[in-house]
Amino acid sequence: MNRLTPESLNKLCTEMNRFMAVRFMDDIPAGHTVYPYHLMICGGTGCHASKSMEIERRLAEEIEKRQIGDKVIIIETGCNGFCAQGPVMVVYPGGIFYEYLKPDHVDDILDQHILKGKPVERFMYHDPVTGRVTPRLKDIPFFSMQQPRVLRNKGLIAAERIEEYLGTGGYLGACKALFEMSSEEIIKEIKVSGLRG
Repeated sequence: MNRLTPESLNKLCTEMNRFMAVRFMDDIPAGHTVYPYHLMICGGTGCHASKSMEIERRLAEEIEKRQIGDKVIIIETGCNGFCAQGPVMVVYPGGIFYEYLKPDHVDDILDQHILKGKPVERFMYHDPVTGRVTPRLKDIPFFSMQQPRVLRNKGLIAAERIEEYLGTGGYLGACKALFEMSSEEIIKEIKVSGLRG
């Protein structure tokens, strides 16, 4: 990556934000397809231990075999936060949450969800008490009660691609401080924030 300037940072942020916009689209009616789908497979240690890498490999193989690389992108995220249900994957647009995945589930997900726009209910979250299916990640009680601040992008960005962090506005504050603010303004902001250390 070339050295960043305020202009190049803003340009990259805008481009990545456009690319990632599909991950913030929640209300896609069943039976509709919006390409490309983003398959956000958890790359946290819990999911890796549950063989998420095998699922990721199988997805890549099947996508290539079916020649649907223009319709779907595989993105390995950091820990999604629901390790006990792993391996997990969230499909955007829609935020459809799949749990306890196995490599042999890949065919159904690609055939039904990706190609036909019909999410696969049997791989979704089922309430352990009521058995009720909750398709969307944001509606699962474990997640819906949380208001993450520092980890607000968990499961939404590729863990090892700084460009994706930039697409969420990452480093814009640092850029502003470095290129637009005086030392006095920075000190004032730090005091107002209450940050120490």
